[in-house]
Amino acid sequence: MGIREVYQQAKELHPEKPLYSVLLGGEVKQRWLKEVDGLNMPFFETTRIAIKALTAARRYALDRKRAAAGSAAAILKPMYRA
Repeated sequence: MGIREVYQQAKELHPEKPLYSVLLGGEVKQRWLKEVDGLNMPFFETTRIAIKALTAARRYALDRKRAAAGSAAAILKPMYRA
């Protein structure tokens, strides 16, 4: 089973879960990127960028949940505290 099949199976088993990857390296990275092309999943070059993306995705999910609950005040409430 290749990397494409592993990721594809994970997406099929848990379509409700986002799948993110951080790929480091030269030739292996390029080969894996070619193999998973078309799976519509994000690959990040650093863990720092991945963490920022996950943080933004979480914030978006919380905002959507609050909006669905009808709490406009909760949506406008800042996410971070000083």
